Amino acid sequence: MNEPLKTEKALLRKNIRKKTSEAEPQVLKEESRIICKLLEESKFWKDSQHILMFVPMKDEPDISPLHRLALQEKKHLYLPQYNPLKGIYDIAEIHNLERDLQVGKYGILEPVTQYTTKENIDMTLVPGLAFDRSGYRLGRGKGFYDRLLVDLPGMKCGICWSWSLLTSLPVEPHDCRVNFLATSPKIYSCVDE
Repeated sequence: MNEPLKTEKALLRKNIRKKTSEAEPQVLKEESRIICKLLEESKFWKDSQHILMFVPMKDEPDISPLHRLALQEKKHLYLPQYNPLKGIYDIAEIHNLERDLQVGKYGILEPVTQYTTKENIDMTLVPGLAFDRSGYRLGRGKGFYDRLLVDLPGMKCGICWSWSLLTSLPVEPHDCRVNFLATSPKIYSCVDE
């Protein structure tokens, strides 16, 4: 990565983290509720049977109600799982949220179940510190999600706070795009610049 791009991304991360940390807890809770409701009512949620989600970190929208909903609706729920042999994230299916999760490498809950193939995934919910209207994502800087997303089939939907949806982001050749963005107050279809 060239230094100006690295610096620009670092500054964007810092600014988004600051805005999120300054947001009132009630605002975070309400935006999370809206995002979950939008997704639950979406056609792509209804049409999907194999959904890859994420366990939200403290500074990410809380999509955990969707974990329970997916299992209640008899959908297949997958979560990222760090593979220490490869140094990347793979995915594993979850059947029971209380029994099938443990704290993983980066302090995030991960599946204890075995890795599985990605070929059946209909929809992936993708976390990001920020997204732009073209569907590009600003992650935490380690590239784990870019490597996970690169060969995933199905629709990809970015999840972010309303203040994290930007007009444009600095982009590198390895950056993966999402098809949709779920944020308050609506789901956006990503468009080319």
